[in-house]
Amino acid sequence: MKIVCFDEENDTLAGIAAGDIYGTLVQRPFRIGHDSIVGMADYLRGNKTQSAAGKILIQMREITKENVAAFQSEVNDAFKSAQ
Repeated sequence: MKIVCFDEENDTLAGIAAGDIYGTLVQRPFRIGHDSIVGMADYLRGNKTQSAAGKILIQMREITKENVAAFQSEVNDAFKSAQ
C-alpha cells in the first residue's frame, strides 16, 4: 500500500523523505497568490476577459522521495525572499 497526500505540510514532506509516505500533490500556493493578484489588477484596469469556464487552472506538482529535498529548498527560498 502506498500513501499519497495532498498538501505540503512539513510532516508530510518529512514522511516522504523518510520513505513512510510515497508522495504528495501540491498546488503551488505562491503561484496561486501571484496569479490572483495579477488577475485582479487586470480586471480593475478594465480587462474583463476570463477563461472559458470562468476558472484559472494552476498545474499541480508531484513530490516524491526523488525531488522532496529540492522542493523543500525551493519553498524555504520562496519564504525567505517574501520576507
